[in-house]
Amino acid sequence: MTIKLGFLRNQVTPFQSQTPDGETLHAWHILPLETYHKNVEGLRKEPTGLCEDFEKNLSFNYRALSAESRNVQILAIDYRGFGSSTGGPSEPGLLTDALTLAKFALETAGIPPERIVVFAQSLGIAVAMTLEHTLALRSQPTLFAGMVLVAPMADVETTTRTYKIAGALPLISPISMTDLTTPKMTTEDFAAAKEQEKVSLGAEGWEVEWKSVGGVVREKILKHGLYDRIMSYPVVSLTFARAFKTAGEEIGNLLEKK
Repeated sequence: MTIKLGFLRNQVTPFQSQTPDGETLHAWHILPLETYHKNVEGLRKEPTGLCEDFEKNLSFNYRALSAESRNVQILAIDYRGFGSSTGGPSEPGLLTDALTLAKFALETAGIPPERIVVFAQSLGIAVAMTLEHTLALRSQPTLFAGMVLVAPMADVETTTRTYKIAGALPLISPISMTDLTTPKMTTEDFAAAKEQEKVSLGAEGWEVEWKSVGGVVREKILKHGLYDRIMSYPVVSLTFARAFKTAGEEIGNLLEKK
């Protein structure tokens, strides 16, 4: 199936991961082209399809990540109740799924958090942010290199009131009846502050950057591009590269202070 989508033979390895509450998640590991090219002969000899023991698979042994965007490897899952994963979706269940994927990357694959960027699109952004928040509040916090959020929600109230699947099914509109916390800054004040900081990129769109002791937040709005198609645009790859670069600079500064 992945070959029909344009991937090379065994560039994508489908496998399964078990959650603590007994669900089975369908997952994928995608190798970058540079790593695939260096190991193409061995990869082509491996069987295709669902991998029963991913840790014995060749692509698992090529898991070392690089801060260069061309070498970024991808781990992705079907949430419970979607695709080939078991169970049914729920708020705590989706967080458990995200934590299961994070644990696999951190502990099973042995990737340090400063070499991991969390990616999410649309409603998946709520799951990604909850994952980061949960890990950051632990007694021994885990802080990733960054997050890349594509097509995020403007605000919770508007999203729950207007979001519709295929423009017709108001899946989460009942949530709009829930009382929401009023932000410290009004929407108008925030828009005015952002207007002063944003940088015009002409026909490409615009971006704005906020820096603090906790890191860097960047927002980029494109003038052209469809909702799903923009995920394949170079701007997303560039955002990953910038996230890894920023994390590397922060680690370097910490080492200099020591």
